[in-house]
Amino acid sequence: MHRIALALPVLLAGCLDVEEEITVRPDGSAEVRIVYRGDPGDFAPYLQVPREGWKADRRIETEKTDKGPKDKWVWEFRRTFRDLNEYPSCFAPADLPNRDRYLRHET
Repeated sequence: MHRIALALPVLLAGCLDVEEEITVRPDGSAEVRIVYRGDPGDFAPYLQVPREGWKADRRIETEKTDKGPKDKWVWEFRRTFRDLNEYPSCFAPADLPNRDRYLRHET
């Protein structure tokens, strides 16, 4: 079993952290976990996130900073794929103009 974990800071409206964890089984199936973490303003309306078929969990985490507590929004998505090749490289709709400008998961 192989496990891949990626953490990518992405500049959108601010700084959105993206963590992608993929566990690949010997038969080619995979468990995928994606976590988006950032300030409320970082979750811009144009951020395309997984939808159909994904288990979603949204929560607020409070972190301690020099300036006091700060809330971070956390969106976590999980899905099992029979074949890792089914994992989409982008969550933007296929007919969306400029689809290639959205966050891509080149796994």
